[in-house]
Amino acid sequence: MNEIQRHGYGGLRVPSEALSLTWGDIDWHNRRIRIPSPKTEHHEGKDSRSIPLFPELVEPLQDVFDQAEPGTEFVISQNRPLAVREDSGWSNANLRTRFEKIIKRAGLTPWPRLWQNLRSSRETELAEDFPLHVVVAWLGNSEAVATPHYLQVTDDHFAKAAQKAVQNPVQSASDSRRQTSQADSWTSTKKPEMQRKTAACENMRPFGMGDEGLDWFDGISRQCHDLRQRGIVPNSERRENRRCWRKQSATGLAE
Repeated sequence: MNEIQRHGYGGLRVPSEALSLTWGDIDWHNRRIRIPSPKTEHHEGKDSRSIPLFPELVEPLQDVFDQAEPGTEFVISQNRPLAVREDSGWSNANLRTRFEKIIKRAGLTPWPRLWQNLRSSRETELAEDFPLHVVVAWLGNSEAVATPHYLQVTDDHFAKAAQKAVQNPVQSASDSRRQTSQADSWTSTKKPEMQRKTAACENMRPFGMGDEGLDWFDGISRQCHDLRQRGIVPNSERRENRRCWRKQSATGLAE
C-alpha cells in the first residue's frame, strides 16, 4: 500500500521513475523530492525534476525509511535484483502484477492502464489547486500532453457545479433581504434627520436680516447645498433653489 501511495500522490512514472528513486533524492528539510527521469534524460536538462514533498507522502516514505536496512540506497528495494533496465525501459519489474493483486484482494476490479491512470488522477487533483504550468512541471509532461491525455472530468466537478447552482438562488435571496433590512434601518435612523434638515430649506422665506443672522443663514445654505449633492432634496427643489439664490443675493453672499 505504501508503494501505491507514493506513486499515486507523487505522480511518478512507473516503473522507470519509481525504481530510480533513491533516499538521497529526498530533501526532508526543504520538503522537496528530486525525481530521476529515465524517460526524458536524453533531452537536455530533463534528466530529473523536483516535486514538493506532499503531505500525503510524508508518512508512507517515513514508514519505509524506518524499515529499510542501514545503507539501503533505493526507496524500492524489494525484488529489485529481478528488475532490469534496458534501452526501452524497465522490464521484469512486476509492479503492475502486484498492484492488480492488491486491487482484487480489496474486492475491486482492476482498471485499464493501472499506473498511468493513477498518475492521470493525481495530475487532475493538482490542477484543481495549482496553475497548470506548475503541475506539468511537477509531473514532467507538457500542457499540450496533459490537457487531452491526463486531465479528467470527474464526478466531483459535476457535484461542485450543481452545488453552486443551488447556493446562488439562496445567496441572491439573502442579499435581497439584507439590502431591504439596510434600507429599513436607514429609514428609521437617518430619514427623520434628513427630513428635519430639508424642512429647514423649505421653510426659508425672504425676510429682512441683520448682520447677526448671517451665520445662521450661511449654515442653512450649506445644508441645502450638501443635501442636494447627496440627492436628498425637498419636493419643491426648483422653488427652493430660487429662494436660496435670492436670499444670498439680497444679503450679498452670492458671488
